[in-house]
Amino acid sequence: MRHVLLSTFLLFSFLPGQEATASKIYWNSLSTDVNVGVPLADDESLKGGRIQIRVSFNAGKSFSDLGDPFFIEKRDIDDLKEISIQNNVFESMPGFKEGGEAHFIAEIWDKAGNSILGEVSDSVLTIDETIPTIVSLMVTSSNSLDPSLAMPADSLTFDLIASEPIDPPLFEINGDDFAVVGFEKSWKTIYPAEEADDGPITFEIRFNDIAQNLGEPVTTTSDKKIITKDGTIPELDNIKLFTSNQYDTSLAVKGDSVFLQFTASEPVRDLNVTLGHNEAIRKSEDSLTFTFFHVFTESDTEGVIPIAIEFNDMAGNVGELVDETSDDSEITYDMTPPAAFKVETVGSFQGGTKHNIIPDEVKLQLTIRTYKEKVRNLIHKRIKEICNGVASSMGLDKSQWPEVTIPEKYTPANFNDSKLVDLMMNSSKEIIGVNNVIVSDPQMVGEDFSRFGNTKEKIPTVLYWLGTVPDDRMKKYEAGNYALPGLHSPFYYPEIERSIITGIKVNIQAMIKIFNN
Repeated sequence: MRHVLLSTFLLFSFLPGQEATASKIYWNSLSTDVNVGVPLADDESLKGGRIQIRVSFNAGKSFSDLGDPFFIEKRDIDDLKEISIQNNVFESMPGFKEGGEAHFIAEIWDKAGNSILGEVSDSVLTIDETIPTIVSLMVTSSNSLDPSLAMPADSLTFDLIASEPIDPPLFEINGDDFAVVGFEKSWKTIYPAEEADDGPITFEIRFNDIAQNLGEPVTTTSDKKIITKDGTIPELDNIKLFTSNQYDTSLAVKGDSVFLQFTASEPVRDLNVTLGHNEAIRKSEDSLTFTFFHVFTESDTEGVIPIAIEFNDMAGNVGELVDETSDDSEITYDMTPPAAFKVETVGSFQGGTKHNIIPDEVKLQLTIRTYKEKVRNLIHKRIKEICNGVASSMGLDKSQWPEVTIPEKYTPANFNDSKLVDLMMNSSKEIIGVNNVIVSDPQMVGEDFSRFGNTKEKIPTVLYWLGTVPDDRMKKYEAGNYALPGLHSPFYYPEIERSIITGIKVNIQAMIKIFNN
């Protein structure tokens, strides 16, 4: 709590051996009276006497009566007589002015009229009614990105310059008091932003000058600048992926564009967006919604394209790396030509009992193989559509349309993980030589191994074929003198020992590389 000088107390010396202590006191804008203390001796003759206080504004060269005399009562004898002079009397004295110094003297009369003139009081009253003001108040944030923002690790520096020397001002920032350093007109305090809640940082500065004149509390900076605490980590939402592909916006071919759209929880900066390991191009920005894109070329890698979004908010808070969409959508880049299926085998065609009688029912069983699940589903759909279309065109009732049954259990296509393919090829080349490693085109074969890569865990797999035919038979085959039997042929026979040893070496080398990585 600040103590405001409302009255001024002066002490005169009249008693032998008593000295007044010199001090500098002030008459300020809130002063209401001058209190004068006159010590009286134990002298009954003073009862009924009087005291006259005089004041000088010219360093004691001349004194004027300060108001009317004050009478001495019995209770004042052998005590300190306190005399109060109202402000209107004191301020109306000739010579009273701002910055002036008032010197005081008192004269005492006893009841009979004998008088004594005291010494000039050592207490000098300085007149200072000027209200102090703030010449400059600047607040700066240590945030290197935006001086109007502050993260928890930042600090705020308050620099205050007053119009005259003041007592240490009281800084109340966000409801808490903070110590200051400085001298006379210049004062400073440093506020750690971590102390504040998110939002504008508020403050109030209360101060007074040496004379205890109260300045007007300050709640704004000289430049009206507001610093906002931002300790909230930015987030992204509504993250969507889609392409310009006219058939399926979850697929893309060469020349298509993939678009990544998202909405930020607050203004963000330092956006680094990659699509398929390519730096994406910003297409648009609407308020807090951003759209980036990439145009696919032959240099892009087939498969599901990875995404990555790095970002900070305007204060520098780092957002969490985003590498997936909000709805788990994915974009698959497909450069494989559409020779993706074939009717492998019509294994059964049953119907009728006589060569010259049209049967009521015919049952056809066939095998369909595709490289992609989407193509497989499309073929199933088209088979039904074609069968129903032919039946409809022949005028058949719907009850007579073909019944197409799709078995629930089937062998899915096998997909090799590209990274494992590279690792397996390098391992094989180290064991059996570069010339003995061959990359084949996709094959339309059924393989149960494909189920290992289609579990919910999405464990990466690779299937490779191990050559088992000895050199002499291969030379006969290449010369056209020998037909190599297939894997499921009863005539297939491998070079057992050499094949097993080669397979073990290749697998062990690959596993060593996997474990080392």
